[in-house]
Amino acid sequence: MFIQSCGSSNAPDKGLVKMTEEINKKCPMMIDAETRLDITTALPNKTFMYEYTFINYENGMIDTTLMKNYIMPNAINVIKTNPALKYFRDSKATVKYSYKDKNGNYMFSFAVTPKDYK
Repeated sequence: MFIQSCGSSNAPDKGLVKMTEEINKKCPMMIDAETRLDITTALPNKTFMYEYTFINYENGMIDTTLMKNYIMPNAINVIKTNPALKYFRDSKATVKYSYKDKNGNYMFSFAVTPKDYK
């Protein structure tokens, strides 16, 4: 999932690694009727990634730009307000979101940076 070297500046943040370990114990998990959280990953440079699947859609069935523009403000608001995500705010983490269709094909992704949620 990730490579961690002692003393490496490219090693994932330990707090984010702990978060990903806890969340991944519950994955895959349904977020709503259409969306499944498959896995999370702690990445270098204080970056956390959520990987989702739209279980009822294939590429071309939905407007991915419209969907991204709908989801992104909600994701920013959750990072700003959810007490469980305080570590993201405190550590100034970048949070990436990646979405696939029901066949595992890439649909879209986006990143929420500290400047987006401060």
